[in-house]
Amino acid sequence: MSYDFELLVEYNSDSAPASVVMAALSTATSALENLDHHFSRSLRGPVSQSLLIQKVEEGSIRLFFKNWLESVDDGELRDKGFEALWREGLVKLKGLAIRLLSEDNFSKQDFVDETEKLAREISPSLTSDLPDDFLPVIEGQVRRLAVTARQIEGSAKLILVHDGEQTPLSPSEDFDQRIGEPDPSTELSTDTIQSQIRLTIKKPDLLGRSQWEFRLGRTPVYAPIKDSNWLSRFHSGEILIRPGDMLDCYAQTTFYKENGLLVDEKYEILRVDNVHHVPPSDVQDLLIE
Repeated sequence: MSYDFELLVEYNSDSAPASVVMAALSTATSALENLDHHFSRSLRGPVSQSLLIQKVEEGSIRLFFKNWLESVDDGELRDKGFEALWREGLVKLKGLAIRLLSEDNFSKQDFVDETEKLAREISPSLTSDLPDDFLPVIEGQVRRLAVTARQIEGSAKLILVHDGEQTPLSPSEDFDQRIGEPDPSTELSTDTIQSQIRLTIKKPDLLGRSQWEFRLGRTPVYAPIKDSNWLSRFHSGEILIRPGDMLDCYAQTTFYKENGLLVDEKYEILRVDNVHHVPPSDVQDLLIE
C-alpha cells in the first residue's frame, strides 16, 4: 500500500507525558485534515483522509497518511491521473501551510499566491480564485500547529516526512508578526446543538471500541453512538445492519470556531430511533454521494 506522507512524532520517553504527546498528535492530525477538507471544499472536490498507524517505536510514533477522492461530481476527477494529481496536490498544500508556519519572511500573500497556482494546477476548470474565507480558515489551522509545537517544545516535536525529506512543524521566530497569532492560551469557542438527523452507515463499529463512519448527505461524519441500550441489541445480533442502511437518530453536534470561523465539528449519536434497510442495488449510489 502506498502512502502520501508521514507524520513523525519524536519524544523523550523518560520525560514526555503520554497525554501531552497524544494530544499534540491529535491536534496536528485534526489541523492537517482540516487543511485538506477546506481546500477541497473551496474547489468543490470533496476529499476523505485515511490514517493508518504503521508501527510504534520507543521514542517515536510514525503515522502514515493517504488521501483519496470521494464523491466528486466532475467526471474527469474520477480518472486515476486526476486522483494522483489531487493526492500530490494535497501534500503540496500541507507543505505550503508548513512554510507559512516555519519559514522566515514567507508572507500570507506569498501563501495565497502559491496556493492559487496549486489550485489551478489541480483543477483549472473548477476555480479561478480561492474564496474570501480561505485564508482566515487556513490561518486558524496553522495557528493550531504553532500552539501545539510550543506546548511540547523541549519534550517532543512533530515532523512531516515526504519523499524522505523531513520538515519540522515548528513556528519561525517571526511567525507571530507574519500571521498575527492570538494569545496561545485562548481556547476555541464552541456552539452545541442537538437535533434529529438521518445518517447513512458506511462503516459500523463492530467491536464497540471506536467511532462509526457515516454520510450526512455527501459529508463524511465520524461519530460514537452513546445509546447503550441500542448498542447492546446491535452487538448481541438482535439488530442487523449493513453498509448503506440509514439511522434515524438524535445527535449532538459541537462546532469549534476561531475568530468566528468554523475550524472543526464533532458529532455524537445520543439516541438511535430507527433503522432503514436499503436495497443492495441502491447502496453504492448512497455511499458515493
